[in-house]
Amino acid sequence: MKCKRIRLYGKLTGILLIILCYPVLAGAVTVAVDASKVVKSFEGWGTSLCWWGNVIGNYSEKTCDSIVSLLFDTSGLGLNILRYNIGGGEPASHNHMGAGREIEGYKTTESSAYDWNRDAAQRKVMFSAKSKIDKNHFIAEAFSNSPPWWMTISGCASGGTNGASNLKSNYYKAFADYLTDVVKHFNDEWGVTFRTLEPFNEPISNWWKVNGGQEGCHFSRNEQMILIKDVSDKLQEKNLATEIAASDETGYNETIDTYNAFNATTRFLISQINTHGYSGTKRREIRDVALRDKKRVWQSELDGSGAAKPFDVWAHNHNDIVPGLDIAERFMKDLKELQADAIIFWQIVESEQAQISLNKNWGCIHADFNGGEKFYLTKKYYSVKQFTKFIRPGSIILDVNNPDAVAFVSKSNDKLIIVQRNATDTDVSYEYKLGNFKSVAENVSVWRTSASENFVNTGTAAVSDGVIKATSKKLSITTFVVDVQSGSVAAQNKNELRDDYDGSLITVSKQYGRLIIYNRYCSKSELALFDLSGKMLYRNFLNSGVHQITLPEGVTIIRISDSNGKHMTSAVANH
Repeated sequence: MKCKRIRLYGKLTGILLIILCYPVLAGAVTVAVDASKVVKSFEGWGTSLCWWGNVIGNYSEKTCDSIVSLLFDTSGLGLNILRYNIGGGEPASHNHMGAGREIEGYKTTESSAYDWNRDAAQRKVMFSAKSKIDKNHFIAEAFSNSPPWWMTISGCASGGTNGASNLKSNYYKAFADYLTDVVKHFNDEWGVTFRTLEPFNEPISNWWKVNGGQEGCHFSRNEQMILIKDVSDKLQEKNLATEIAASDETGYNETIDTYNAFNATTRFLISQINTHGYSGTKRREIRDVALRDKKRVWQSELDGSGAAKPFDVWAHNHNDIVPGLDIAERFMKDLKELQADAIIFWQIVESEQAQISLNKNWGCIHADFNGGEKFYLTKKYYSVKQFTKFIRPGSIILDVNNPDAVAFVSKSNDKLIIVQRNATDTDVSYEYKLGNFKSVAENVSVWRTSASENFVNTGTAAVSDGVIKATSKKLSITTFVVDVQSGSVAAQNKNELRDDYDGSLITVSKQYGRLIIYNRYCSKSELALFDLSGKMLYRNFLNSGVHQITLPEGVTIIRISDSNGKHMTSAVANH
């Protein structure tokens, strides 16, 4: 018999647990892992810095560094993406936001000069994190929750009266100027180049109200289009290479509805679609328009407490595996359905005091936000590490036929990573049938986080006739890592398999029989396609931008090279 737990929620916070038992067929679950079923390359994992950076940056050097290392060093989670919050600030008379939530702006009033000493705590964490991230993998985005308070109608950065639009109608260009001045200063003076600038945060929502608990600002979709145009103009005026991301709506449905409401000019100005993952189901719809319009897609804000709905109560407990299983499921849906280029936490460090008060489990580290410097690693931290430790920037997503599993080939094409989630109350046997790998090592390294284990190396599993046979323990996340040479990315001459390009500069993916190449490289590149015998099928030169090429049937080797001898060799399959 197999038992499945179903969580039912009432109007309030009560949870009714029902156990359904039903017979299942004996035998292992088969999962096909085919190296030719390439989806796209993955940019990595990250977090926003507000509000935790505003708190942890005021900790002692030793404790601050310990927390930053746990998150950004490759011995920890190895995050490589940062979202920096350009604060709106508040007038001195306001004191209504929670701990860490009031982010200092760089101008205290309309007439004051820029004060680049402000927001020191968040910047301290950002610079510390950047120092721990491989420079070839570091990606930074700037975003705004609210305009500076003195640009708002209400005079308050938490929102307008009854959640109405709050940026003064004659301040759109001034706000765009402010945001891009900050981006330029970071670039010119502090050595941080923001790849993207996001002017909004959940803008269509109407819960951003005066004297609220955090910064926020409502923008109608027409108002968003006006601001996007103004920001684009200011970026060009200041010769900044930073691109625009939008619109960070609260859920998938709002994101696609906002994007579809934009006119063609606005969509052209956006390089990246950002979505939050708190509600909705339209991940695939976002994926499809991103493919159509040649945009990157970020899951730019994600977390949850452990309940089926992310804002619902789930008893606060650092050692509960359920919040870890919950975030793993959210990761997998966004990798499979949204086909996210990156996945970003909201606050990867949360207030211990707030989580106790709310009876929730957001964040991977819980820390003192109201005095003191104690912090706690949660079970979710180790659950997330099952992904981030091994799925590194530039890894290739493979399409696998199991909703609770994801598979990646490393950027260097020498490791296969499978992450398996088991949220049931019984152990499950799996047979991973590996296809189109040129070679596979005999042993697989196995790592697991469960109710009783925190990212433990449990030993090895064997590979026999191209099949990994393993058991996924109940209520666990298991990661399998095996050395491979992938037939889908291996050329006849191994010496030609060099990937010198920065993964953030050029990405290659396949969608619906087309090769999608996003070339951010500054010089012209040569593209060549070969069949598996080495016969050249196609050759052309690529300027910067997005290029689409129709693929022939079967497996095709692609090679992109430049005049400096840098190569990127990979392969895609079109069946």
